Amino acid sequence: MQTATPLAASVPLCAPGHKPQFVTHQGAPAGHQLGKPCPSLFHIECHACGKATVPTPNRAMVELRWTREDTAALRIPISHLQRYRRQVLAQLQRDAELATALEASLRAEHSRVLPMTTTRSRTNGRTAHAG
Repeated sequence: MQTATPLAASVPLCAPGHKPQFVTHQGAPAGHQLGKPCPSLFHIECHACGKATVPTPNRAMVELRWTREDTAALRIPISHLQRYRRQVLAQLQRDAELATALEASLRAEHSRVLPMTTTRSRTNGRTAHAG
């Protein structure tokens, strides 16, 4: 589902008379793997120019991509939005898988470096864990 809203007055227009819109896309594109993360993606598009920003899950990045001159490479033809949306979601999925693998690796490394030891205190009989 896509929801479009007019840009804030503080955001510059692409050309006089054009009406670019801030677009929120919710839901997975066709072919997205079930059960995999699918956050909302945002972009700005202008049908008069036929241009849009590359979708991103970060709302602040959308405005930067639209307004900054050095981000022209992140403005694409509107007809390419679906392809870029699939690419962004695939990259987010790879990043999530890498983060999960790194976290598991760090946990395993931590458990090898700091083995848990159990001791009994003579005074109160409590068990203390030291690492």
